[in-house]
Parts: sequence; structure tokens; C-alpha cells
Amino acid sequence: MATRTWEGDVDSVLGTAGNWSDNTLPTDGDTAIIAENATGTTALTGTIPDAGTLAACRIGPNFTRDIGTTSTAANITATAIDFSGKGSVNHIDSEAANSTVLVAGGARSDNMLILGAQSDIATLTVLGGSGTITVKSSATLDNITIANAPEVTLTISTSVSSVDAITMDSGQVNLGSTAAGAVLVLGGQLTLTDAAALSDATDGLKVDQGGIVIAKSSGTIALLTVYGGTFDGRQNANAVTIITNATIHEGGRVLLQSGLDNWTLTNGMVFHGGDFRPPRGKTLTIA
Repeated sequence: MATRTWEGDVDSVLGTAGNWSDNTLPTDGDTAIIAENATGTTALTGTIPDAGTLAACRIGPNFTRDIGTTSTAANITATAIDFSGKGSVNHIDSEAANSTVLVAGGARSDNMLILGAQSDIATLTVLGGSGTITVKSSATLDNITIANAPEVTLTISTSVSSVDAITMDSGQVNLGSTAAGAVLVLGGQLTLTDAAALSDATDGLKVDQGGIVIAKSSGTIALLTVYGGTFDGRQNANAVTIITNATIHEGGRVLLQSGLDNWTLTNGMVFHGGDFRPPRGKTLTIA
């Protein structure tokens, strides 16, 4: 299959053939390269390909124009999207089933990358960037990895479906949807918002190596293990939030003294050391 490179000789519309190398649109199975600004300064709009699915779309760090707007996505349907673009707004929908998205860089912007409501993403890997990635409500997102990306914020909106495993060692993740798989926080900060629940009862939520979890959601946490780092529920303002099973190890901190007496530990807490601050007003039984 062919590789087509954006040249932008005609306008800013992705679906204009004259904007691409050899005056030919990328089609099903092709690779689209958006690497240089070429001519023009306006945001790219429109759809590629007209039908089918690109093998890949690569958006390079020398591309500084916007793609889409905050309200309207550009439709780039590709099995793999590699993103490092430096525009201040990049709003992309990819309807390719089980696509992969790799973010290696991006601008210092609140709209560094918006993955639109039609996106179907099997794997999101974040290795760099300086702004915010937002996954819009109604999108599908399975597995998330953030590594060595301390300046990135990932916001997963409510009603994002199929969220499974999350692994992070840096950055910030704001999770507004339920995660069904293992969640490993080795660094950075995970904030649970809205009704986000962590439903995996085998590996559950593990906090280690200085990771921080801020639990503001009303959703149940099936299994919490704190090896190091902090689980902080002091800002939780919900009527009831449940942790079904919990273990704390030396070096870990679990802070639940919100003053609202709103945390319930269904099966208690297993201690192997660490710092546990129970909800105010709770009666503790040591067994």
C-alpha cells in the first residue's frame, strides 16, 4: 500500500486530493504522513479516507497547525495513529475498530489532543507531551499506559466505555468512567471523579513508588493495595464510598479522614505497616 504525504497546496481540507503527494488521496490500507506545515495556517478539517481504514496516520512534531476545532473533530480513520503535533488544538475522531494511539509529544495546551466521541481505541500509550489529552464521552478506550510523561494530563470523561487496564508512572489521569481491569499507579496522580469505580477484584488498584490516588468518586473500589505512595480520600464528598478489600504495606498511606464518615471498608483493612488514617467517628476492631 502507498504512503501519502500532506503538502497542503490547495486548501486545509483533508479530503482534497491536491493537498497530498502525487495529488492523490490516501485510501484504504495506505499510510498518511502529516509532518510539515506546508502552506496555509488554518486548521485541517474533513475526512480521510473516503472509505475503509488507513494502515496508519503519523502526525509529526514539525506540524504546528491545528487539526479540527474544540467543537468539531477531523475524521482520521486509521488502525494506528502516531501523534506528536504541536498545534494548540488537535481534535481527532478515528472510527477504526480497536485502533492504537501513540502520543510521543504535543504542545503545552489544554487541547493538545482530543480523541472524539466516535473513537474506538484498543491501546492508548503516552510517552511525551506537555498538555492535556481528553477522551470524550461515548468513545471506546480499553488499555492505557503513561510512561515518562510528567507534564501530560489525561482526562477520561464520563461514559467512556470498555476502560480496562491503566498503568502509569508519571503525569496526571482524571478518570470519570469505570475501569474493569488492573490499575497500577507507580508515580504521578490518578484522580477518581464522578461515579468512576474500579471493579477488578483480582489485581485491583495498586499504589506504589510514590504514586498518588485522589478518590473523589462515588464508585466502589473492589480491591486496594498500597505498597508505597498515598491513597487519599479526604476530598470525597459523596454520601457513601466503598472499598471492598484493602491492604496497606510499610511505606503506604491511606487517608480517609474526610470528616463526613462516608467511607466503608467492607472487609476491613489488612495491615503490614504503613500509615492508616480512618474516617472520623468510625469504631475500629483489631483482629
